[in-house]
Amino acid sequence: MAWRRVAVSLAAVIAAGLMAPAQGRAQQIVQDALAILPADAVRFEYSSPAKLRSLPKYSQLRDQYLGRELKVLETSLAQLGVREADVAEVVLSWEPAEVGMARMDGIASGHFDAQALADHARENGIKATPVGNMAAYCLGSDSGPICVMAIKSSEGAFGTLQVLKKMAAVESGQAPALGTSPQFVKLVDAGRVDAPIWGVSIGPAVGDWFQGWMPEQNRGQLNWNQTFQSVEGLTYNVNPSIKINVAANFECNSEAAAANLLQLLQGLKAFEQLAWQSQFPNRQNPYAGLQMESSSRRIHVALTTDYDDLLPGANPTP
Repeated sequence: MAWRRVAVSLAAVIAAGLMAPAQGRAQQIVQDALAILPADAVRFEYSSPAKLRSLPKYSQLRDQYLGRELKVLETSLAQLGVREADVAEVVLSWEPAEVGMARMDGIASGHFDAQALADHARENGIKATPVGNMAAYCLGSDSGPICVMAIKSSEGAFGTLQVLKKMAAVESGQAPALGTSPQFVKLVDAGRVDAPIWGVSIGPAVGDWFQGWMPEQNRGQLNWNQTFQSVEGLTYNVNPSIKINVAANFECNSEAAAANLLQLLQGLKAFEQLAWQSQFPNRQNPYAGLQMESSSRRIHVALTTDYDDLLPGANPTP
């Protein structure tokens, strides 16, 4: 079964062949991202490869989840002289219109020297597009150009040209940064943990994230925005070791809303557990490891599952 949102998170790191960064650098790229990403983001995700490279099924995960957009990004970076080993960390962000889409907008740390990018672009016939006081290099794909630009000697930004222009406006003080949103900064501070993948979501991104990491089955679709309309913010992290561990905290707007949401999620778990058993009677049921609890306005959800449940081509357990 494919877990689309966790897959995107893993692929974002795997695609670039990332190296393990020190904790100090992890903190720095988060602060830099809050200072340059536009204030209208609804999701923010940090990725580190510290544990991902030692995954027991790393090669299978890379093959399964290195999707078209990620391949285009990888190719784009290579044409600009940025090798896989040059990239250390990634922060991704999604705007409201991008929820549910695997868009590769964000910033990365590593070796992003402006002059080196310019030299490699010229050698490969890639035209520079002025973006504020910086230069973007765009390469076409079926779904539109993916652009890359250096924002400092150790960091680069990537995404559509429109998104890079918004970042430039933030950088020049002409538009508000994500860091000016007290709600988002509070969530980032609460969600930041020592895990290879962690992030925060608000608004429509909450339901989108939850739908993405639930194992997919032939089941009816709930209205996820309505289901999570009482949730003010979500923090989550993914920690791979012998198994995949996913944890999330949903902050609701009242204790009553938290109680109602917990009841709904418990009912959904029971339904999905029965549906999985019916469809895959000889496979371990991942919903058996789904734990939920509430405290005041917060609901905590934790799931531990085998790697095979992340692989679409995995063979059912005998």
